[in-house]
Amino acid sequence: IIMGFTLNILAGGTNLDTTPNDGIGATVTFSNLDLGGGSNFKSPSSDLSSNIYFMDQFCLRKLTPSGRVTTIAGVAATQAYTNGTGSAARFQNVSASAVDNSGNIYVLESSAFTIRKVTPLGVVTDFAGQQGIPGTTDGTGSAATFNNFRDIIFASDGNLYVLDTNAIRKVTLGAVVTTFAGLVLTSGTTNGTGLAARFNSPVAIAQSPIDLAIYTLELHSSGFIRVIRKCTLGA
Repeated sequence: IIMGFTLNILAGGTNLDTTPNDGIGATVTFSNLDLGGGSNFKSPSSDLSSNIYFMDQFCLRKLTPSGRVTTIAGVAATQAYTNGTGSAARFQNVSASAVDNSGNIYVLESSAFTIRKVTPLGVVTDFAGQQGIPGTTDGTGSAATFNNFRDIIFASDGNLYVLDTNAIRKVTLGAVVTTFAGLVLTSGTTNGTGLAARFNSPVAIAQSPIDLAIYTLELHSSGFIRVIRKCTLGA
């Protein structure tokens, strides 16, 4: 018991099989339950029904509050970049994910410089950015380019916000990408509005449920938290 909470195993157990297998409760297996850098079990996000979505050995999996795990798209231990439905789709290097109010999942393909969209039925398509082409260009869909993904959230205003190197990029559900705050290739610590603000390689982004402001986390080179920056939705 930690701080008044009781911890229970929701899915998985003592089975040492590292092949991801779907099921419920103890019948489920995962590839690697280490959330640290370089692990296969990463990028968790959740929807309005408290379902959790995460990448596990290059496949996108869903965990329900009852402990049922299903694979939505991709194939375990099969790394590639292919759009398609369910097991016909392939993922390359997903670093973070977010879920909109309709249950669509948006994943950051870091090494491909794209945001991909996965519907609740497992249909995977390119959403924004150009595969294999880094950049800082604002635009719609494939006309936009990204440089170095860090994190992504779906905010209360109905838009996605992406950490891209030293900037926050805003992405509408119509795939319109604009630079919301900071400049992608310019680091700094200046407070300000919109493009006048500067960030120093933030690694995480979140929205407060209280004041609805966006907060970013910057780390010192030693790995310790250096600063938390607050950004209102008005930038």
